[in-house]
Amino acid sequence: MQFEAHILQKLRACVSSGQRIWLALSGGLDSSVLLSYMAESEFHPHISAVYINHGLSEHAFRWQEHCEKCCEALAVPFVAHSVVLNKKKGGIEAAARQARYAVFESVLNNGDVLLTAHHQDDQVETVLQRFIRGAGLRGLAAMPEQRKLGRGLLIRPLLHCRRAELETWAKQRAIIWVDDESNDSLRFDRNYLRHQVSPLLNKRWPQASRNIAKTAANLRADLSLLQAYFDEDLARCDLRKERLGQSIALSEFNSFNEHRQQALIRHWLAEQGCSPETQALMQLANVIGANESANPVLRLGSFELRRFSQRLYCVPVLPLVDSGRVYSWDGVSPLNLSDGFCLYACVQEPMELKVSFRQSGERCQPVGRQHSQTLKKLLQEYKLEPWLRDRVPLISNKQGLVAVADVFMCEHPCGSTAQSFTWSYILST
Repeated sequence: MQFEAHILQKLRACVSSGQRIWLALSGGLDSSVLLSYMAESEFHPHISAVYINHGLSEHAFRWQEHCEKCCEALAVPFVAHSVVLNKKKGGIEAAARQARYAVFESVLNNGDVLLTAHHQDDQVETVLQRFIRGAGLRGLAAMPEQRKLGRGLLIRPLLHCRRAELETWAKQRAIIWVDDESNDSLRFDRNYLRHQVSPLLNKRWPQASRNIAKTAANLRADLSLLQAYFDEDLARCDLRKERLGQSIALSEFNSFNEHRQQALIRHWLAEQGCSPETQALMQLANVIGANESANPVLRLGSFELRRFSQRLYCVPVLPLVDSGRVYSWDGVSPLNLSDGFCLYACVQEPMELKVSFRQSGERCQPVGRQHSQTLKKLLQEYKLEPWLRDRVPLISNKQGLVAVADVFMCEHPCGSTAQSFTWSYILST
């Protein structure tokens, strides 16, 4: 067993920059082989193993203990995380995956690499599963060998290996692994494909698994080319980073046909980690074609599509703002707000500030203005996006209102030593 040259190059680059290589360890055959291989490699001093306890099996803590002992024997640092699954959406498998990858993202620092032990048989099952579900090109391209994950990079170095090869390698080195009893349950789609469908395919066509994996690789190459075209389309649509999310110009976007629009939106969202359902995208026209006075929104997973001032916005879904909450702030340290935004001040010395939110009827006098106006009209004039107007921070001192976030500073009151404020959304990683 040997890693591809380009994977070795990635890992060496990670090591040379002082980053860590994480290994997702379950205690099963695949990850146990990967752990043993890495422990014998040049990367041994730089690897750490992470175990996710999903709490789905009565043996979970015994498996965790097994993994910890294996890592101890190989002198590999080991960490374990227990997760609570939200089974309401997508079922147990989807909930476990979501929780697992949330932990992976949390442990990765900038430039770190996470290795998972997915192999060729896993890839075949993924292709078949997505084919049955009616997936398009992106879905049938299945698992990429590498992709961004949080602040780091996920690499699947064993995608070219059959499970039988890994088992042979393990037996030659007397590796002991654990068997998850849930892997035998045919109520899970992936297990049904593994135990019932794939064996029949390979019996009739011995090269079936290899060829299906090859098809996925070919589709990924086609997808890569298509994504380059989509990136050009986004550039033509004046893709722009916003205070919250991104936006594109509808003047150019509306020149595309419906199929191209939906494909471009899929790409745009996929770049941000969201894969919308086809049925949901059918509602896109309702957002684009809504009245100018409307505030249309289309919820797509953890993102929303909104329209404002002839632009289409893709923004993350935010929690409701607690409009009655008041924060005390010295202006020196960044102030993290409960909705994911953060306030920064450019100050000479600490101040006594209060941060609150819109109620109704507030009036402000921006710097340089002769008279005050209602905050509602001013936010419209300054073209702050409508969905941000109820959560824009109002910054005050003892004399009164100092600023409306970084939208504008106020003419009064006296005594403010703040030169400017910055109100920005902090992306979770």
